[in-house]
Amino acid sequence: MREPLVLTPRAQKRQLLDLLVPIPDESVNLAEAHRLRHWDLPALPVDELAAELRRVRWRLDFDPDPHPWLVDRLAAVRAALTRRQDGGR
Repeated sequence: MREPLVLTPRAQKRQLLDLLVPIPDESVNLAEAHRLRHWDLPALPVDELAAELRRVRWRLDFDPDPHPWLVDRLAAVRAALTRRQDGGR
């Protein structure tokens, strides 16, 4: 009988972070490819942009080794929110 797979606490944390705030995989579908490049942001309403900002900040707060995309995403979401507040789209 095989032993059950036991994940380290660090691996468990990584799985949880990836589940709650996943890094887009462009090989999955076109929507993921757009998200990877932040092309999805102009179509998001302000409340969804604000929620995305909270999710990315949360992931950056708890991820000991964040993916570089998260830092780019944070800047892109902030810029999108600023454009909306300035009356742009």
